[in-house]
Amino acid sequence: MSGTFQVSLPATAAPVVVGIANPPSQLLLFAGIATNSKGQILGNCDEDTSRMTLTLHLNRTATRILQHSSTAALASISSDEGEWQVAVDASEVRLDPATGEILLVVELAATGESMGFLDGATCVYIDRISYTAHVLVDIQAPLIAGTVRWRASDFAAHGWPALAVVAGYWITTPASPGSLFGSSTWVVVATGILEQPILVDGTYSADYVIQGVPFGRPVQVLLTSLPNFVASAPSASPGFWREHNLLDPIMLTPGQPQQLNVDFIANTIFPPR
Repeated sequence: MSGTFQVSLPATAAPVVVGIANPPSQLLLFAGIATNSKGQILGNCDEDTSRMTLTLHLNRTATRILQHSSTAALASISSDEGEWQVAVDASEVRLDPATGEILLVVELAATGESMGFLDGATCVYIDRISYTAHVLVDIQAPLIAGTVRWRASDFAAHGWPALAVVAGYWITTPASPGSLFGSSTWVVVATGILEQPILVDGTYSADYVIQGVPFGRPVQVLLTSLPNFVASAPSASPGFWREHNLLDPIMLTPGQPQQLNVDFIANTIFPPR
């Protein structure tokens, strides 16, 4: 059957990773054999050429590709006993703009031979292809970072850490038949680290960073106080407002792998400044 098709397949092996110090980068060496568990990758039984764009998911993410080279085999095979042909026309490494996944895109072609109504046809198939890709990628870790501030006269941290910060999202389940309320579940995707607070002019500030936030997933930053974060006044309740970068939810992408200045200020400092 002739025409133009598209198919996506997973890569078959993890890459060899070579670290490079200057500039900070990684050389990823991919190699393997791609197969289609559902049958042939591409087949054709007539003289009209079938073309396919095959996308191999290499199961590795990056923020930026610096350099790359790739090959996919078979390059081209034909026979002098007929007019059939199978070929790999091109291969290219790309970066998924939403998820940051590294992709190997291969252009395939297959031409069969129709011998007439009585003689049948010569069908040709591509069952497997081998591939290599050498990809030099930038190292820029996806992260969310900011500062937490509170007045020393309002709260005291008896030991550290006294606060916890995470990135996550809510899953909302609708109410079941006969029930008035649904439910919400908080899913944590990355846990942050808070540095020791610094006291300047009566105000504490503690920097935090959340690394490993996945690309393409809208997340919220949740800051909570631990039992050793104590209010100086019995009526005060530890809580924090967002200030400065108020983007909510936050979604990191390969084009914008970091969100900075996602700051929090204690609710006793009102209005937030």
